[in-house]
Amino acid sequence: MKQLINSLFLSVLLAGGAQADEITWLGANGEPAGDTESRKSANGFGGWVAATSDADWLERWQRPATGAPTLTESKSVRRGEKLTILIFVLNPAPDAQNQANVRCDLRVTRPDGSHPVDAADVTCLQGELKGPPGGIRIAGPIINFVGEPNDLVGAWTVDVSLKDAVRDTTLALKTSFELKE
Repeated sequence: MKQLINSLFLSVLLAGGAQADEITWLGANGEPAGDTESRKSANGFGGWVAATSDADWLERWQRPATGAPTLTESKSVRRGEKLTILIFVLNPAPDAQNQANVRCDLRVTRPDGSHPVDAADVTCLQGELKGPPGGIRIAGPIINFVGEPNDLVGAWTVDVSLKDAVRDTTLALKTSFELKE
């Protein structure tokens, strides 16, 4: 099953300015989309974890802004195929020196419950904020998955605990995909 990450990808409503207490993800129709298991916001901070099968996702992301980039969000993959797990950060709070500090815990769970990735307090986004303060940014950890011959068939999950250390707000995000024969 695949669906397009469309203009929801970059459509955000900031209420009351760039450091707003409320942000809302918007759908393609401009209506509030609300939180999901993989996309949440709280206290002016937002995050999203998504799996894409697009090999050219970075090129699409870096294109000059002529509208929201589109990526294919993938919920299944066959052996030999590739997925890229991306973490998006929305409106991280800067400190007094305009520095962001977003940390994350990452856990990938196989169908048997084991964890090929289990990392705590990873740097997701750190340093001077450039561009619009409320803009969406891709976090540094990018997980590349290839369905290898010995990988377990079934549901794989990716859990991300995304913490804006400056505003002391944490979001629990989760996405999953099915590895098929």
